[in-house]
Amino acid sequence: METIDWVVKHSTRHTAQALDPDLGDLEFIESLVERLRPKRIMEYGSGWSTLVIGETLKRLGYGGSIKSVETDKDWWNLSKSDVYNMGLSQWVSSVWDTHLLQIDVPYRYGEDTESTRIWEHIWQHSVTPCWDCDFLYVDGPELTDNCRITFNNDMLHVPVILVDGRQETVDFLKQRLPHSYIEDKEQYRSLFIL
Repeated sequence: METIDWVVKHSTRHTAQALDPDLGDLEFIESLVERLRPKRIMEYGSGWSTLVIGETLKRLGYGGSIKSVETDKDWWNLSKSDVYNMGLSQWVSSVWDTHLLQIDVPYRYGEDTESTRIWEHIWQHSVTPCWDCDFLYVDGPELTDNCRITFNNDMLHVPVILVDGRQETVDFLKQRLPHSYIEDKEQYRSLFIL
């Protein structure tokens, strides 16, 4: 909790009309990083979690890093500023994903004919997980109706995937990933483990 208190105290997010931090989520993420010690974390959606993960990596000192991908330019600039001002640049890099790709995919599999195939529109980040990523955190983009985020097959190798509050994305991933998963419906998060 010391890490979270320090981040909240030193971030400029509270003056930038940002959402208040969800302390339960931040404690959970911090404990996962402490236990699993991932070397390469990839995060979709920057914010309080980016700073807590960065500060945790700095405190633990085992050589881990996080690459945070953000689709909102203002939010990306705020994150870059906080990372720099809080001395976390060695552990945190930020990428502005200039656009999400809208693609159509079959929703259900079975007999594969045009008459039985159900298509759905989904969004895919143009920045995909790095090949050596061992922890993926999906916390963006902003939730909207029918906002389902998917990834190409590059993510099938990622051993740990945490999805925060995006049930559409969770349902989609459950159909396509070989991972086992744990859902915490009370806290609106799901953890996929390879």
